[in-house]
Amino acid sequence: MSLNGGGASRTKRTAFMDVQELFGAQSVSEVSPTIQVDDEPYIIRAHGLGAGESVAVEMVDGPGEGKYTTPYMMNGCQVRLTRKCNLTVIAIPGRYRLILNGAVGVAYVTAIKASTTHEYLLGAMNMGGCCGESPTTLPPSGPAGGDLTGTYPNPQIIGLSAISRILGDANAKTLLEQSIKSLFPAVNAGDVAGAISRDANAQATLANALCGALACCIDDATKQWQRTDDEIAGVLKRCDGSKHVAGNALPTCQEVDDKISQAVGGVTVDKFLDLVQYDPATHTLTLAVQGGETFTVNLSDLVPVVASSQSINGDGTAGAPLSVRVKAGGGITIASDGLALSPGAASAPNTSSGDELPTAIYGARDALLGKPDGWMSINGKRVPYWN
Repeated sequence: MSLNGGGASRTKRTAFMDVQELFGAQSVSEVSPTIQVDDEPYIIRAHGLGAGESVAVEMVDGPGEGKYTTPYMMNGCQVRLTRKCNLTVIAIPGRYRLILNGAVGVAYVTAIKASTTHEYLLGAMNMGGCCGESPTTLPPSGPAGGDLTGTYPNPQIIGLSAISRILGDANAKTLLEQSIKSLFPAVNAGDVAGAISRDANAQATLANALCGALACCIDDATKQWQRTDDEIAGVLKRCDGSKHVAGNALPTCQEVDDKISQAVGGVTVDKFLDLVQYDPATHTLTLAVQGGETFTVNLSDLVPVVASSQSINGDGTAGAPLSVRVKAGGGITIASDGLALSPGAASAPNTSSGDELPTAIYGARDALLGKPDGWMSINGKRVPYWN
């Protein structure tokens, strides 16, 4: 049998009997119209398919448009047209339809009813059918299991599991023992402990490695506790709210007491403190003596004083040293035997004159006279009496 390709007209449109558009710009459905294959085969060509898109071929049977559909198989898989395999031939008589898995209105698929020429026969033999694009083999992913840890594609071998399997395999165990023996040629039967105990260099190497590892661990553990002088001083606050700096002196209670006692000791005996003032800006304590000179205590080299609010006027954290308030007309008296408070009075205490007392009386009459049993009237005067 010989095949005659005919003339040049075979390459023109006259070589085809019919062309039918199955999917095009006007398509609105993923299911194509049904085509009927009789004596002439149909050549199916697909255009405009994107990555991952395909056109599957199905056989249709039953009344009307077809009640039953079955995948059209070739070489053990359903025939699918893709962007890499976009041409196939249907020669078995029957009804067929195509299912688009892609963008409707973009893909362009045609069915061409062709004459049985030698061009078709040669093409059908070389084609072998389209079964879709073969997926690229990808490396495994996800968490590793068994003797592996980590995740794919780069898991790690669990050391203990590997050793366990080596010890359970006679051949692997023999190879491991031979490898260890080669590292210690003077040791019979792989007695590593005995070799180290008799080898000063090995002991020194192990000791240096151990000390180096411990030093590294200790250094890492203690670095976080090291603080500079500025960091330590910055924890303390001054009276104005600013941070201390390295070199600031923190006074003791005794130093503050000595400063104040030194100034108060210079006040003349039997004189009254008329005014006590404290300037927080200059840290200066001023003591004005009634009828005398003014004494000044400079606390700038001692403050800020941080103390409890129960001992010094303040908020419990930063206190103003020695905030003393004296009632008008009152004061503090200093004598050879010590320091005494004086209540408010118009003048210094004098002896009694007439029915007047040298100082004001605090409390009720009972505070001075006690509580008499009664009162007698003698010449218009009321005199208390007790039984």
